[in-house]
Amino acid sequence: MLEKYDKARQGLDQRPSLENVEVIRPAPAANKASQPKPAPQRPRSQSQGASSAKSGDVQPRRAPGYQIHPDAKPPKVGDQTFKRLHPDGVETERYTLLGNGMPLGAEAGKPPSHLKGLKELPDDHEQLVAEGWPTLDYVNAKGQHAEDFANFADAEAVILPEGTTLYRIVDENAYDAGAYWALEKPASKAQWRNGYAVKDDWNDNGYYVSHTVGKGGLKAWKGTVAAQPYRSTPKRCHLPGGQTQLFITPGGVAPTPPQLTHWSDNG
Repeated sequence: MLEKYDKARQGLDQRPSLENVEVIRPAPAANKASQPKPAPQRPRSQSQGASSAKSGDVQPRRAPGYQIHPDAKPPKVGDQTFKRLHPDGVETERYTLLGNGMPLGAEAGKPPSHLKGLKELPDDHEQLVAEGWPTLDYVNAKGQHAEDFANFADAEAVILPEGTTLYRIVDENAYDAGAYWALEKPASKAQWRNGYAVKDDWNDNGYYVSHTVGKGGLKAWKGTVAAQPYRSTPKRCHLPGGQTQLFITPGGVAPTPPQLTHWSDNG
């Protein structure tokens, strides 16, 4: 599967009311009994944003053995680099094992059936894309499909009303104006990885950005985050997902300058 638009996913402070969100067409959950098993998902690709340091920012402490990733871009805020090497796993799936034998945020066993990713595009997807909604299956120049729909357990096309604030977690290499956003910022790194199913090597966090929807609203896909299984860990485990995420056109909004999350590196 093509690398996704970005690895990061979301979060912060007040959960905006969604009473005025206009639902265009709900997409029923995929019929798992009749659909073929999807290929393993890969992380989403991303680019960098930037910002100047703020005076008085407190830099989180690094965990023992912390090694900066050689491809990490410069810090977006302050002087600490969050993009790190993960020593465990295989080339296609790197992670850092904790004392419980699992990566941060993971739960033992296989993903629950109701949080498995969609196996096909939502109903009327192509028509909605023609009307301005982002595609959930971007095709690159080589003809490879992103299959972002597989990161949703369910998805519906909505128009977010003016005044809705979105949040997004990023590291140095993550594109600030990427595709995946949320309506709140998780309280910790562990909650973010767990609820938004963000694997270690997809995004190392460190910063968050936000965007408040302007006049005319914002077309987005809204739905439940699908679980992400780990495939090379010593014990079978997964990131359960289950939170609500939003998918918008990458580069379609102007986010605020990045701010530090101030999360502990170990959760």
